[in-house]
Amino acid sequence: MEVREIADREQWDHFVSQAQTGHLMQSYQWGELMKRDGHPIVRLGVLEDGQLIAAALALVFTMPYVGKPWLYVSRGPIVDDPTSPALPLLIDALHQIARRKGAAMLKVEPNVEEGTPGWREALRRLGFQPNPIPTHVRRSWLLDIRPPEAKLLAGMKRSWRYNIKVAERGGIQTRLASSPEDMEAFYRLYQQTSQRDDFTILPLKHYTDILELFGDDARLFLAEYQGEPLVGHLLIRYGTCCWDMFGATSEAHRNLKPGYLLHWKTFLWAKEQGCTLYDFRGIPEILEPGEEMWNVYEYKRGFGGFSRLSLATHDYVYRPLIYWPVTLASRARVRWRQRQRRRWELERSRRGESSKAEGIRTAEKAGEGAETPQEAAPQK
Repeated sequence: MEVREIADREQWDHFVSQAQTGHLMQSYQWGELMKRDGHPIVRLGVLEDGQLIAAALALVFTMPYVGKPWLYVSRGPIVDDPTSPALPLLIDALHQIARRKGAAMLKVEPNVEEGTPGWREALRRLGFQPNPIPTHVRRSWLLDIRPPEAKLLAGMKRSWRYNIKVAERGGIQTRLASSPEDMEAFYRLYQQTSQRDDFTILPLKHYTDILELFGDDARLFLAEYQGEPLVGHLLIRYGTCCWDMFGATSEAHRNLKPGYLLHWKTFLWAKEQGCTLYDFRGIPEILEPGEEMWNVYEYKRGFGGFSRLSLATHDYVYRPLIYWPVTLASRARVRWRQRQRRRWELERSRRGESSKAEGIRTAEKAGEGAETPQEAAPQK
């Protein structure tokens, strides 16, 4: 076995997209997106007889307050067997890079379900420690879209099926975006959503870059009423999974239920592309009323499906005198914000409001696991 940097996109994506632990955020294109956002990256692969058997896309961020770098392997490393000698080889290569850069820590978040045999033990043996505050949201809502359309509809709550019909009868039109003006319209909706629900979004270029880099595997869907955009979803397909990456919604014409119809249309598109899973992304880690994103969870589960809790974030600490003060301060800030959000959610629930218009989630809301840490902190 040998470890080396991988520059061949076809070689990288052939392995990552087919691995059991593969994930969109370890794709070659995602690395290119992060580079365009200004984040250095490194792609390491373990090869045996010329074939990739393990891989890790590592992003380099800077810790707040102290300005020290840290390495982040979002939804990786990609190793299907945690007992494989490829894993320590890969981690050792990451250590070498981290130490050359003077990094304070290495953070990994393998794309494996909590309780998968061998993973926690393997990371512990390699010197990692669990971090209770994840950078990428741990629990997501998934829908198996392999069944025929009639069965998918039957798996929804009755009122969800009814709302799809309401939208169709009410004149809601759905379509694929086809121009830069469509992306700009989506971004205006996204700005409104971020202001309404208090989360940070990235510049417009980030989302246009996604469409450019992923090509036919990324699509922007819009729901409109009489030509007015009401809801937008930006999807990315990778391997056999389709991720509902970013959602935006208007407060206008909510009675026409545009979000329900648009989600249904995105399921059908993903099926046509050969996907077997539709990933709605984040829901609360603890499934109890009052938790942040509880109403978002109730909306998503109305379409049918199941939840999946990923393995906890694990950190390897190189500089404890830097790591611990920043980490503890960040954890305190996150917990304070979570308490504030819970109170806000409960207050809105008492008033009979939804925490998200049409229940559409936004991937960069605090605690939902943005694709890049907005403050480049040890956790989001």
